[in-house]
Amino acid sequence: MNPSDLAPWEAARHPLIDSEFQAGVLVLRMRSAGDIGWDLDFVETLAYIFQELPTCAQVRVVVLRGEPDFGLGLDLAHFQHMLTEQAVRTRQALQRIRRWREHTCRVLPQAVISVVDGRCRGTALDLVHASDIALAADTARFQAPASTADGLDLLLDPHTHDAAHALSQGWVSFCHPVEGLDPALQELLASLMAKDPLALQFTKETLAMVGDMGWDVSVSFTAAKFAEIKARQAEQGGPSTRSNAIAGFLSGQSKPGLKG
Repeated sequence: MNPSDLAPWEAARHPLIDSEFQAGVLVLRMRSAGDIGWDLDFVETLAYIFQELPTCAQVRVVVLRGEPDFGLGLDLAHFQHMLTEQAVRTRQALQRIRRWREHTCRVLPQAVISVVDGRCRGTALDLVHASDIALAADTARFQAPASTADGLDLLLDPHTHDAAHALSQGWVSFCHPVEGLDPALQELLASLMAKDPLALQFTKETLAMVGDMGWDVSVSFTAAKFAEIKARQAEQGGPSTRSNAIAGFLSGQSKPGLKG
């Protein structure tokens, strides 16, 4: 098979990233090697997948999950060594992680869900923040960044926090008993898969963009995006009831939720 024919999660491989694609859902499982955190190859592999996902119309939802830990973040000792040995490559990796948090995941056409079963610390928490929705088991444990280096959080708060604290801080969206985590994920996936993908993309782009806009600009932006979606829906077989729902949302007549 020609490498260009491979899906990005098949073309870019890392020993600590496993992928599974089925029925529109791409699951990326990030395995840990003891207490060793991310290395530069890990960051570059994940960055390549994120970069290519907008071209993968067959992927509707991306699930990021640890096995068993969601992530131990960028390994500080490895970072310091690589900053000396390969400064350009290392700084590029830092920039990629920063963009995951601030932009990349927020504007992907796919919904991005993080599921935290075990430990999550440092820069891995940035990836959870970047997700559209984050689920955590009540047994999950978190370590927040304590300081920054080159604009990226690297050192850790010495305190470990439980999932209830993570929920109160807005680090995660929902907290579930460990035995209820998978059923909650499946319910969420079913709800998202039932959505119009164009409407979902519209919602993500709007939430990502309008926060930094003035009122007049945000109204113009949402109107333009609504017109774009209607045109794209028409190309795919005519406008659907989803376009009516978006119109109602923009006019303040409805407030769609996950089950709306």
